[in-house]
Amino acid sequence: MFAKLRAHFAADTLESEADTSESLPLAAAMLLFEVAWADHDISSQEIDRIDASLQSLFGVSHGVAERLAEQARVEHVKATSIYPFAREVREALDADERFQLMVALWQLALADELLATYEESAIRRISELLYVSHRDFIRAKLEAKRATSSR
Repeated sequence: MFAKLRAHFAADTLESEADTSESLPLAAAMLLFEVAWADHDISSQEIDRIDASLQSLFGVSHGVAERLAEQARVEHVKATSIYPFAREVREALDADERFQLMVALWQLALADELLATYEESAIRRISELLYVSHRDFIRAKLEAKRATSSR
């Protein structure tokens, strides 16, 4: 009986450790979905861009990125605010890493080759929550445009 109980608690501990290791990528995925959903249309190019961003920013595998993106899509519908996710990202990443996330947000907005006003507004709001300067906000936009045009 105690062996079953110990095994149950050990499984819970492993699950919570896994949840912790994916907490930051999930929070970033929620911010990415905020931008993708800003125009109320999430294209397949945007989903691919979210997966690629999670892989490059956090070094997760393609399968993990897809799972996190799907989880973020479901959670995004239920979320009432992006603030908790932005706070988690802001506290966990340094300024350079937050800048790279901003580049990823811009690349996402440009993925369908149409920058909607709502997408830019969502990125601006996220940049403020992440304490990214206006200078870096613009620099990230320019870097994303260069990267997108070279594809």
